[in-house]
Parts: sequence; C-alpha cells; structure tokens
Amino acid sequence: MQDSKLEAQRESLKKILTVINYDFLNSENVNDLQESHTFPPEDFLENQRSRFEQCKKMVQIHLNNIKYRRNDYSELPWNNNGKLKPGSIYKIVWNFANENHEPVTSSVNKYLQEISKLYQVDGTKGLSPFIYPKDHPLSQAANRFGLETSIASLLYLHHRRREEVIQDNKLREEYYELANIVESKLTEKDKFKDEINKFRDKITKGAEMKELITKLNSILVEVKILRKAGEKEPEKYVEALDRLLPFLPELSKVLAEFDAQIDELDRDERKEMFTIAEKLADCYGICGGLAYRRGKEYFKDSLEYYQKGREIELNKRYRISNSYNLVNVIVLKILIQSGLSPEIKSELEQARSFVGRQIDGERQDQWWAWADLGLLNLLLQNTEQAEQAYQQFWKKGANQDDFNSSRLTLQNCADALSGYDKSLAESITIMMDRIIEIKPIGQK
Repeated sequence: MQDSKLEAQRESLKKILTVINYDFLNSENVNDLQESHTFPPEDFLENQRSRFEQCKKMVQIHLNNIKYRRNDYSELPWNNNGKLKPGSIYKIVWNFANENHEPVTSSVNKYLQEISKLYQVDGTKGLSPFIYPKDHPLSQAANRFGLETSIASLLYLHHRRREEVIQDNKLREEYYELANIVESKLTEKDKFKDEINKFRDKITKGAEMKELITKLNSILVEVKILRKAGEKEPEKYVEALDRLLPFLPELSKVLAEFDAQIDELDRDERKEMFTIAEKLADCYGICGGLAYRRGKEYFKDSLEYYQKGREIELNKRYRISNSYNLVNVIVLKILIQSGLSPEIKSELEQARSFVGRQIDGERQDQWWAWADLGLLNLLLQNTEQAEQAYQQFWKKGANQDDFNSSRLTLQNCADALSGYDKSLAESITIMMDRIIEIKPIGQK
C-alpha cells in the first residue's frame, strides 16, 4: 500500500518537472530529486501527504501563470481577473509608492540611527521598546546593541563622510548631536568616551580651517584683480598687500598647531596640514611679488616674504611641489647685490637640480616649472638648455601674459647684472627675444 502511494507521488512530481522542463535537469537529476521526496513510514504519512499536496498545488498555479504570460493582458489587473503581464507590477505599484520609504534611499548613518532607536530605552520619555523589565539581561543586552549601533553611525560619519560633515552645517550639527548622545550613554570607564572628544575637536578644527580657506580664496580673487590694476595704479599693490597680510599670522598659527601634533595626526588631518602649508607658502609668494612690483626700495621686503615662503616650500613634511619662492629668493639676492656671489651660484646649482627633479616627476606638465628651469639655466650661462626649457614652457600651454610676467624678472636680472657681467646680461636680453621667436605660431 505504502509503495503504491510513494509511486503515485513520484509520478505526480515527475509530471510537474516535465512541465517545468528546465534544461539543466537531466534524467539523473530528476531521479535524485524524486528520491529526495521519498516520504517516511506510515506513522505520519498523512501529514506529509497533506504538505505535498499543498506544495504541488502551488507549483501547478505557478505553471499555469507561466502559460498565461504568453498572452496579452491589460495593464490593469481588474480588467482581466487580476492577471498582469510581466513588468506591469512596477508601473502600477510605483504610483502609490514613496521612494523615501525605501531603505536604500536613506543614508547609512540615518539607517543605523533608526536601528539604534529600536533597541534603546528613551529615559527622557520613559519609553521602553521591550516587554522585559528594564533590568532584565535581555533588555540590558539590547541597550548595549543599540549603543554600539549608534557608535557605528558616528564612526561612519567621522571616517567615511568627514569632508561632508566639515562642509555641511546641517550634517555637522547632526554629527555633534549623535556624539553627545553616545557620550552620555558611555560609562566613565569606557575609553571611547575620550575618543569622542577628540573626534569632535577634529571636526570643529576642520570646519574652522575650511571656513578660513574659503575666506582666503575669496581674498585671493580680490588680490589678483588689484595686482592687475597695479600695473597702471601702483597704489593698488599696497591695497592688495593690506588685504592679504592679516591672513598670514592665522595660517601660520594653524600650521604650527599641526606641527606640534605631527605624530598624532590621522590621514585626513595630514591632508589638511598639506593644504594649509601650500596656501601659506603661496601667500608669502604673492606678498613677495606685490612688494617686488612696488620698486627697488621694497626689494628687501620682497626677499623676506620669499624666504619665509621658501622655508615652507622646501620642508619635505608638507609635500609641496613648487619652486616659486625658491627661485625668487635667488632673483632678489641678485637684484639687491647686483651680481652673482659664490653663495648665489651655489644656490643656483641646487635650485636647478631641485626643479629638475620636480620636472622629472609630478611637474613635467607645468609651464611655470619649465620657466623656472629656463631662468636658472640662463643665469648659470647654460644658454642651450635654457632655450630648450623655454620651448617646453610654450608647449605646455603658456600664453603671452605668462611670458610678460617672466619678462619682468628677466629684464630686471639683465639690468642688475649689466655692471657685473656684461656678457651674461646681454645673453639674457638676447634670450628674451629668442623666447618670442620660438613661440608656436597661433599660440596666444
């Protein structure tokens, strides 16, 4: 009796598999699948038969639906006994859906915070999500789980969305609020409590630095306009200096704070330090250039600014890839001394090697790097190498305004050296004309 029932079940299953007709189910697979559906002895065969019949009915309904899908159906289920053609469910359901209710449209930190609320007692409202008493082990475990989820959200914001937190006031307030909540729930013995204070300080300093850089960038735009206007109205150079100089002490202070904690800085803080150092070196260079444009009586002021910028520029800690201050320190010394002392010649050799290494690396496509190399070679009387450098100056995209800026330095050097080394002064003057001659046709 039992054998005949089992055989009937196998035949029924075989029919179902035949209708499904999956290519990857060969005869051996079918036999294995049939054997896996062999039912146990008679003592609970009836219960198993009932389950089998339910499963069989579900599969048959599914198979019938597959057949129906081959026909054309209305987009609206109520027009055709509730039957939908493939792809139509989305079109209907989406009209009544709210994308904000989908977990994937929420940020990870908010999702974690929502989970955290499910497992923590709200002491301020006297609400508990648990049926267990507050001191029950399961309630305590759930609270710990909720706290760890909040910590995970805070860590995610701090490490994965740090730049956004620093730049976005609303997100930063959310960060501070979350940090306060986590801190209030931690015990005094928990070491992470001290870490939260450090996290909060880092974000605050990062936001302050970002605000400082934003203000500085705005001032630099004004300074650039004033510097251009100074070509016709020299008093504009003074106005530009007055705008920029107040930022130097503040930038220096921030950089000094980074230096004092250099061994404790994380990756993001080091990037912030690099940014501040580069901005400060750039500002010293701009101030040096403004003083230089005011005339010979301000050359010493210009040299002082350039020297401070060079000190930052050459500090390997800051990873600055520039040579503006370095080269202009040498130029100002030549202009002030009206000659090439052994010390200056040594500095020229060192600077040429330094700029050459930069060009071999990350500055190979910067025309200002090639202009610096051309000037250094020219002052070292390597005329051929200087011309090659100036050819690259044009090839890398320099325009006439860029050359006009370099021309002023070349002319001043020629004038300063005319009484010291007439042939060198003449070679500089000749090179000024030659640079124009090698400029590609049609280049602005």
